Amino acid sequence: QGLIEALLDFNIVLDSTSLQDKESINFSVLIEQVLNDRTLDIKRKQLIIEKHYPDITFESNAKQLNVIIDNLLSNAIKYSPEQGVITITAAFSEQQLSLAVIDQGEGIQAEQQNKIFDAFYQGTPPKDYNIKSSGLGLTIVKELLMRLNGSIRLISQTQSPSGTQLLVTLNHVFIRED
Repeated sequence: QGLIEALLDFNIVLDSTSLQDKESINFSVLIEQVLNDRTLDIKRKQLIIEKHYPDITFESNAKQLNVIIDNLLSNAIKYSPEQGVITITAAFSEQQLSLAVIDQGEGIQAEQQNKIFDAFYQGTPPKDYNIKSSGLGLTIVKELLMRLNGSIRLISQTQSPSGTQLLVTLNHVFIRED
């Protein structure tokens, strides 16, 4: 199922017609939708989700942002330890939205860090994780962000306290005043 979803997401990236669709997006609602879609995975690992983000509305492509956030959250869940904490933070300033998804996993080895955005690359799987993935998630995220005038950056620590932060920046974000 996960592989099929990844290929469908990749198809969204390749489908140029879906790139033009802009709509009004409430950021809090979008994050809550993604979290709701991942409820079973979060409960299965008894994860705690800490949320710190503004309740803002802006114009962008909702389908693409949903795919981006879902892939970041999916990775955080996959690599988080049982009963770990995943932190989702966002801030808005000067027409720029910054989003961070932070896990408490074992971190990404330095020699793997420059490969994680390559198509089909799969890093070291977490312990006791026997579900295969496509290796397309972060490739999709990076491509969609380029099309949305955004970027992604990785900060990972393998020493205690270990964990990974994926930092997304969207530029030219205009808040809607309703």
